[in-house]
Amino acid sequence: MKTLSKTCMILMVTLLLGATLSSCEKIKSLADVKFNSELGTDLNVTVGSGTEKSTQIAGYTFSESADVNLHDDQNIDKYFDKLKGFEVQEVTGTVKSVISGPVTITNGKLSIVSGASTATWLIKNFQVQTNATLTLNNNGGQWDIVNGFLNDKKDFTVTVEGTTDKDNVSFTLHVLVKVKVTANPL
Repeated sequence: MKTLSKTCMILMVTLLLGATLSSCEKIKSLADVKFNSELGTDLNVTVGSGTEKSTQIAGYTFSESADVNLHDDQNIDKYFDKLKGFEVQEVTGTVKSVISGPVTITNGKLSIVSGASTATWLIKNFQVQTNATLTLNNNGGQWDIVNGFLNDKKDFTVTVEGTTDKDNVSFTLHVLVKVKVTANPL
């Protein structure tokens, strides 16, 4: 009988302790801070005069990349050690400017890379003109890849490469990753 009583007592204490710890986590999550952030960079693409025309793919080749540092965002930097998670809301590429007339990206790809993780979107017959926007969706799970390395607090590199229908042109493509960020200062 005493053994049964001890067992019941231990079980009740364990249940009470479990309920208390669970409640503490719920209370702690009330202190979560959520904010939106825009992680972006400009890619200054130049297809020089006399750029070699690719014989395999009709067009003139280009490649440009730029790094994005998470600490450049003031809120992310402020809560960096207390970050709980990122959730990609939108990824876009917007042409900010075009020099030397209209051009078309005949074939290309835009990639967001961190370590061995790569999210890639294909670009086909995109008219490069000021304010033209590429909407980079999650159809192939690309946002999930970006979420993965952001949740590991990893900086990333944005790369655009491909071919254009003309040489001797330059344009600036602004790539923007909009995210919802959760942090907990406790």
